[in-house]
Amino acid sequence: KPSRTGSYDKDSCSTPAEGSASCCPPEKTGFLVRKFNLVMLGIATVMTVAFAFFPNYVGNLVSTSPTVENAANTKSVVLSIDGMTCAGCEIHVVKSLEGVDGVVVTDVDHASGRTEEQVPLGTDRDLLRQAIDKAGYEMTGIELQIQSP
Repeated sequence: KPSRTGSYDKDSCSTPAEGSASCCPPEKTGFLVRKFNLVMLGIATVMTVAFAFFPNYVGNLVSTSPTVENAANTKSVVLSIDGMTCAGCEIHVVKSLEGVDGVVVTDVDHASGRTEEQVPLGTDRDLLRQAIDKAGYEMTGIELQIQSP
């Protein structure tokens, strides 16, 4: 039986009068569905943020430490490359250049558009240009670095 304040009396809800509608509030249904939706929303938010920042941190995830096996048989060259816009571009360039036999990339900077690598003596610059083209970028220059003793 409803009280004067408009709230319900627990005792009257347990035994409703015959033919009258129950005055009890409906049972909580869908709690698990709401909880599942909330968890899925949280996961989707985290994934969206992760994908938004992926280009900035991909270099940290898949970077390799270059090793130069025999510095006496290599020379250091700097390539100027057009088209690199993010850390993801750097990874493409490194993978492509290191596909050339004996090339070890030591530094890549997408902001300046430059890469530095150790290449075996006698390496044809056209091989480096082809590797850059294969990655989808354009090599605009090459410089030989003089090693100081």
